[in-house]
Amino acid sequence: MAALPRFIFACCILSFVASYSSAQDKNFHIYLAFGQSNMEGVADIAKQDTNTNPRFQAIESYDCEKNLGRKYGVWYTATPPMFGCWGKLSLADSFGREMIKRLPKHIRIGIVPTAVGGADIAVFQKGAPVGVGKYGKEKIPPQFPGGYAWLVDLAKKAQQKGVIKGILLHQGETNNGQQDWKNKVSGIVENLKKDLNLGDIPLLAGETLHGGCCDLHNQQIAQLPTIMNAYVISAQDLAGADEAHFTADSYRKLGVRYAEKMLEINYEKLVKPKH
Repeated sequence: MAALPRFIFACCILSFVASYSSAQDKNFHIYLAFGQSNMEGVADIAKQDTNTNPRFQAIESYDCEKNLGRKYGVWYTATPPMFGCWGKLSLADSFGREMIKRLPKHIRIGIVPTAVGGADIAVFQKGAPVGVGKYGKEKIPPQFPGGYAWLVDLAKKAQQKGVIKGILLHQGETNNGQQDWKNKVSGIVENLKKDLNLGDIPLLAGETLHGGCCDLHNQQIAQLPTIMNAYVISAQDLAGADEAHFTADSYRKLGVRYAEKMLEINYEKLVKPKH
């Protein structure tokens, strides 16, 4: 008699795995995007930024039903703002647009957006005691103790629909010049890879504004490729809106630079020539 319950249990497990696999689209390529205000974006959204394409998706990271009609954890056709209910233009927007423009039509791109303006990198460390003040309740959904738990929750939801292929980071202004920053970033990424079973996917890290308040931190960003599978995205010749942030045009160009590097790393044989 014991064999029958075991058989039923095995069938249930196989059924669950089959349904999960059928729901997960191997051609839906997802990118985690986290950081602080330059990942959120602080530039105004223009008409050119509002054109949509169903091949470019984002998962909502807040409850934005009141002003955007979007629920937490639900996918939507990507359009700014992607970071926050009242956000602005992010580099992740032009990243996704460039990716779908250069890739075959059967591939879709998804963004998991988690960024906290003004945040120390510690906000995204696993188990970090962050959940109050300007880095907490106002910026991180109240059900999470910190940025890491928030990012992992959204990433797991995203994995039900697609495959995580890489990580986008723009952060460092708050940690300007701190020599232990690179090791904290490496720890965050290694924990993400372990907790989400990601394998050694690439991290793209963007430079801070050249000649700005936090230009010194580019020395720390430059060291990331020496300790992990990481690539630096240059901010050379990108204009600033103030001492720390980029202009809208610079965000668009920076996002394209992220895309060009990711296309080179992940899609060398699939990518279309740039026109």
